[in-house]
Amino acid sequence: ADASQVPPILVLRLQHVADPGALQRSTQGRRFKCDLWASVWTASVVLAELLSAPAVAREVFGLSVVEVGAGAAVCSLTAALCGAECVVATDGSDEAVALAEMSGKLNALGPKFAARVLDWFDADSVAAALAAGGGLFDLLVASDVLFLGTNIDPLLQILPQLVAPGGLAVILDPGRPCADGFAERAREQGRHFSVSTREAFDVVVSDSALLKRVVLHLVQVGGAPSPKTHALEAELLRAWSWLEKHRQDASSQGTPEVVGARGVPVPGRQRQCVYKSTWGPAAAAGGRGGGGGGNISGSQAQAAGGLDAGGGCEWQ
Repeated sequence: ADASQVPPILVLRLQHVADPGALQRSTQGRRFKCDLWASVWTASVVLAELLSAPAVAREVFGLSVVEVGAGAAVCSLTAALCGAECVVATDGSDEAVALAEMSGKLNALGPKFAARVLDWFDADSVAAALAAGGGLFDLLVASDVLFLGTNIDPLLQILPQLVAPGGLAVILDPGRPCADGFAERAREQGRHFSVSTREAFDVVVSDSALLKRVVLHLVQVGGAPSPKTHALEAELLRAWSWLEKHRQDASSQGTPEVVGARGVPVPGRQRQCVYKSTWGPAAAAGGRGGGGGGNISGSQAQAAGGLDAGGGCEWQ
């Protein structure tokens, strides 16, 4: 197998909580450490779309990947479908890990995908995650894990414990003010981290709302990047630049059209349209696929895209 075999359309079947409110009502007698895992957050969908861009997916192919604060594990499942050699989804919640394991089975990922409970402050927990991946990871992904400012230092402390020297951490934040100090704090660590940060504004996320700000942090861990992660970072930056321009095009044309998996326009009933149309020049030529979209009501999600191929993202 090689990266050329990454399919242009990735079909992701996701076991998730369709009604977090019902879950909360049905478990009133129990105490969860955190119930944020019960929702599919928009930031994870944006990061999954970046990872599924074919030019990016080809660089993810063959890497070892860990996701922290995985929740529904959208990003780690996407990495596995992109051909990552091994993927470990981690979360502090037992329930989130159980759902991730179910999603791994739904996607027939086999032993290449694992899920583990990870307490950032517990050495044994960290060791278990490393053992599941066979050692330090090439790539760490995280979305919306800086929802508390107090998470910044623990996240920076866990990065070198999980990521191999020269590896890359990709962290996407939905513009939370409490996360604004992350890049500066990372740079204060000196030789341990090199940080590249990009921002986008007014990103279309549904037919009636905007994600006002999205921040992408690319963190090189432990010195100079490896050849594999250097190429991955270059493609991620290229994809981000394209997405930012695409977002401006979409916002200038008014309400976005939600496009189905076969490129056929459908009514704008979806609640999470991430991007209006397909990645790359194939869109202008009427290429396959359509806008990132989302109606998260079932167990299947389709994600595809890239700078050089058609594709879209539809949640059914």
